[in-house]
Amino acid sequence: MVSENAARLAVLIDADNAQAAITEGLLAEVAKYGTAHVKRAYGDWTGTSLKGWKDQATAISPALRPGCASRG
Repeated sequence: MVSENAARLAVLIDADNAQAAITEGLLAEVAKYGTAHVKRAYGDWTGTSLKGWKDQATAISPALRPGCASRG
């Protein structure tokens, strides 16, 4: 259980290189150390490659990584 003086943590994920299936376990592990006040997954959300992450949008906010949509 996390105390009132728990650390305020940020969870920043490279969604292009991580699986969406890690979300539940990752957030459970983070909860052992404090409270995740910021939860973002960065990647190119314009295509379909991050479809699995889109299903996690209620737990983790999607964020467009600058420049990744223009890479070829």
